[in-house]
Amino acid sequence: MRWPFLLGAFITGMAACGPDERHLSGAWRAVAYHAADTVRPLPADTLRMIFNADGTYRYAGAAYYLETGRYRCSWRYLFLVDTLHDPPRTYTLRLERLEEDTLVLYMERDSVGERLIFVREE
Repeated sequence: MRWPFLLGAFITGMAACGPDERHLSGAWRAVAYHAADTVRPLPADTLRMIFNADGTYRYAGAAYYLETGRYRCSWRYLFLVDTLHDPPRTYTLRLERLEEDTLVLYMERDSVGERLIFVREE
């Protein structure tokens, strides 16, 4: 009878290891970009993301690039659906760190791992 208890405790413990999604809502500003062992600081107005409690997001990048759409979190992943394009574009990002004031997103593009580090905007 001990096995069902241990299995339940393991599953509950694993679920508790995921990031706290409540910290995601709000406005975020990118402060650094990492790719292929290169770190580049970003100007303050380069990249911004806003996550709303209703499951929508807005991403504003360099050169007037804009995305808006829906998002959802699952375990340690963030799924974005950019509805400005037809057909909509879907992105899968790994939540490497999500705290009240820090957000670190990881993605792979052309077999190169990239990290964006964000801080919460006041």
